[in-house]
Amino acid sequence: MVASILAVSLMSVYDIANAVQQNIRVREVVRAGGIYAQTYPYDTTGITAAINNAASGWTNLTINEITPYCQCWNSPPTAFQNSVSCDNDCGSDQTQLGFVRIQVSRPFTAMFLPGLSGNTTATHAVRYQ
Repeated sequence: MVASILAVSLMSVYDIANAVQQNIRVREVVRAGGIYAQTYPYDTTGITAAINNAASGWTNLTINEITPYCQCWNSPPTAFQNSVSCDNDCGSDQTQLGFVRIQVSRPFTAMFLPGLSGNTTATHAVRYQ
């Protein structure tokens, strides 16, 4: 009886640990793309390569989004305005800031706890200006 409870507990811990490990790695992968994007925000091919290099060994990674966008920043710094075209001028009392939003996901299949199965998704935004 004790052995079966211990076995079920160990299997559950195995699945939970794998889910946590994958979540950490997906976050690392999306950050690798963000590091590249800080220098080359419009080079989606290079950002994709940085993500794929960081995810070596994973074949089922999906890059959901690589989106450069800009926001105007009020002066004095009180709040960001809505996203604007990066070609637009924000006006004399605002500063335009550029960002890149990256989202990556990967399916996770638990071996013993099917309720843990699903997609692991990470989103990261970096400022490039």
